[in-house]
Amino acid sequence: LGLADRVFVTMDSLTMLTEAVASGRSTYALCPGNADEASSNTHLRYVRELIANGLVQPIHPGRDGATPAMTKTPREIDYSAAITKLLEKTGWNP
Repeated sequence: LGLADRVFVTMDSLTMLTEAVASGRSTYALCPGNADEASSNTHLRYVRELIANGLVQPIHPGRDGATPAMTKTPREIDYSAAITKLLEKTGWNP
């Protein structure tokens, strides 16, 4: 996920959906056309909250238009802070 420009996941896996959101990447949920709209369905309520909070953009295959456009420049990944913490914890001095 760290190298992704955007992430597409199906809305049936809350784990995948949550990990995609946590990655900080643009996240798109592929939604079936016959999703139950019952407010008692906690799974769908969670997905709807992610959408309402702008954390996920829903895609309904066959109903929505084109796939969302890619961003123009990929994000730069900087692992230096994590590496520094790891070196401090292990006491290793290169």
